Amino acid sequence: MFIVISLRTQYSNLGDLAINAILVKRLAQDHEVLCTTSGVPSWYLEEFKAMLDKSAGSTRFEASALSALAAIARAGLSGKRLCLFMTPGAVVHPKPGPQRNFLLTVSKLFPALRFGQVGASYPQLDPATTRLLRAISRKTNYLSVRDAATRDLLAVAGVTVPIVPDLAFKLPRRAGDSGNVLALSFRTSPTETIDILAARLRPIVTAARAQGLEPRLFWQVLQDRETSSALSAALDVPIDDMSDRRPDIETAGAFYKRAAIVCSNRLHALLIGAAYGALPMAVLRADEQKVTGSFDCGGLANFISKSAAEDAALLEELLKDERASGLVQQAFEASAARIEAYFGALAQQK
Repeated sequence: MFIVISLRTQYSNLGDLAINAILVKRLAQDHEVLCTTSGVPSWYLEEFKAMLDKSAGSTRFEASALSALAAIARAGLSGKRLCLFMTPGAVVHPKPGPQRNFLLTVSKLFPALRFGQVGASYPQLDPATTRLLRAISRKTNYLSVRDAATRDLLAVAGVTVPIVPDLAFKLPRRAGDSGNVLALSFRTSPTETIDILAARLRPIVTAARAQGLEPRLFWQVLQDRETSSALSAALDVPIDDMSDRRPDIETAGAFYKRAAIVCSNRLHALLIGAAYGALPMAVLRADEQKVTGSFDCGGLANFISKSAAEDAALLEELLKDERASGLVQQAFEASAARIEAYFGALAQQK
């Protein structure tokens, strides 16, 4: 199959880099892959390519939209099946209409073109996205989502999709360095201001220090930099050394290997940290859906705290439970197997 995927994403988000690289790397094992890179910063593209290995050596990168269209046309004329893969991760677009309507037009002009998506979630559906997904679902497609809430949301719109875990579960999990760091990485929201977050985290920091851990703030999404600075002042917790842009995967990995626990409301801080051997501890609002859904799907529901009353108890439990690391390992292995089953089925569609 000839697969096209755009690398336009949130360049300042390490999690998006990781899951897109995992996607392209795995697709390239069985298919021809063309990555369109128009508008993609050169530094991001270098990082992206560095995360691929020899198995993705045949992947093509094309910055010119016209050249990409020509390559797609040649593939179609040669009889190859065409598939356009849409973005993994949380699908949030401030103005989705133009892009969704363009894809809808493309799907109508090229009835043989198939669409795929894996490891995605939709917090909500706007009319343009609903029309597009309905049109795609009426013909052969490879759509999937990463949580039950998104599956149910799409079902109400008349779109039936399977659940496949978040692609970060495909990261190979390695042993940590038996670190003594409590890694803290948080985002704010309209209902979670700095003051609210600081009040929630202060008992966790105190309990961690009592257990011999060294709290450290860390951010892997650029927009969290100011949040980390404010939390550092409020909690008297240092920020780990950081670049001005955001860390690359090696820098983040080196930090997470020193962590005993990653405490965060960021899904990919939790999962990348867990992949480097730390225990994930999701500290979430009671109504939070994104991390909750992915953790439920991935077998990590017991690593979630949704109230301040539960936080310190979960921290203590994770530190004392000798089975905790093994449970995370099992969750990663089971989730990776489900992801692999998705790609295995896709490979049969060459």
